[in-house]
Amino acid sequence: MSEAGETSQTNFTATGPRRSGGLPLWLKLVVGIGILLVATWSVMITLTYVQQRDAAIAQAREFAASANQMTVATLTGMMITGVSKQRAVFLDQIRNTQEINDIRVYRHGSVITQYGAGDGSESKPSAAEQAVMESGRPSFAIEEGGHHLRAIFPILNMRNFLGKDCIGCHAGSEGEVLGAVSMRVSLKKPQAELYAFTRWIALLALGLCIPLLGAIYWFIRRNVAKPLGGEPAVATEVANRIASGDLTVEVPVVAGDTGSLMAAMDKMRRGLSEIITRIHDAAETINSASNDIAAGNLDLSQRTEEQATSLEETASSMEQLAST
Repeated sequence: MSEAGETSQTNFTATGPRRSGGLPLWLKLVVGIGILLVATWSVMITLTYVQQRDAAIAQAREFAASANQMTVATLTGMMITGVSKQRAVFLDQIRNTQEINDIRVYRHGSVITQYGAGDGSESKPSAAEQAVMESGRPSFAIEEGGHHLRAIFPILNMRNFLGKDCIGCHAGSEGEVLGAVSMRVSLKKPQAELYAFTRWIALLALGLCIPLLGAIYWFIRRNVAKPLGGEPAVATEVANRIASGDLTVEVPVVAGDTGSLMAAMDKMRRGLSEIITRIHDAAETINSASNDIAAGNLDLSQRTEEQATSLEETASSMEQLAST
């Protein structure tokens, strides 16, 4: 098979084939199919990664929403039981969990008027946190290169929040924003799992591509390259040279190859050459015979003339004898 690869890399001069730097057909096909496989696997892996990442973020948002409800419910219970001053301890415990790295509860509107702005960093909301309290809609943002989810939830003044009447404790109207819960949820664990899954998928794809390319290589060499016996461009050039009447062109054929297209064209070239040689020999024979016939006719004509002259001379002599 290596010889087929060597003989296929040829083109032609005026006298015959010469080497060129072109890649053989089987290699072009294998490389092209390999590139398509890599591109297909890359797209599939990328789409899978994006889907899994979005699912992890959606799960983190759901977790943040549940954490927000539990936080607000706990703070409500602490207010009802009169231990709201201990909320800093409660929030600090939440910050030390694996999933939530930071949590703050901000006051807004009538709550500031009723209880004050709060202490420390919880009295200085960021622009995003202030925007949530102004709009009354939650906000989510990915931070630190995708490692954390910033979730900000407004706290609304409601008559029935998990079975409790918030309006009874707060002076604001129903639906008014009382504050916001801002937390940072860690995405490191799902990101690590996602990276591990992506690496596993990539290794699996690579492991499948190698034997698949091997099977494609075998199929192409057996069913494409071997029946051709050479490069399509070379076969085309040989056919054009033979069609133009050049039967001296050398057809590159691997030793022992009798069933390929190139071998068939070489056999055809040799057969045509033999036929033309026979025709040429027959023409030479006919030409020689024609020359012999022409020479015989000339000799016969000369002899006929000589005999006619002799007869004339004989007739003249007889007339002279008769007159005497």
